Amino acid sequence: MENCRYKETKRDTETKKRLISRANRISGQLSGIAKMLEEDRYCVDILTQLSGASAALKSLATEIFKEHLSSCAKEKLSRGDEDTIDEIASIFKKF
Repeated sequence: MENCRYKETKRDTETKKRLISRANRISGQLSGIAKMLEEDRYCVDILTQLSGASAALKSLATEIFKEHLSSCAKEKLSRGDEDTIDEIASIFKKF
């Protein structure tokens, strides 16, 4: 079954739920940081929270990239779509 057609990725319900949950936690972290700024909290405390949010974002990105390589990219390469190599290289440049 092709999961990655037309620039769309179909994920199973459990994977989608898990990824959305992680994204929602990150959103909560960012809201907390905004509140800290509003409350004039200590810079080091804000920077600590920013570091945690940054790590959480990077972890989520890594998981989605791994999913892309093992599904979408693998499917495209097996069909002979050589543009996929450029797509992967472009993703690497962003991280």
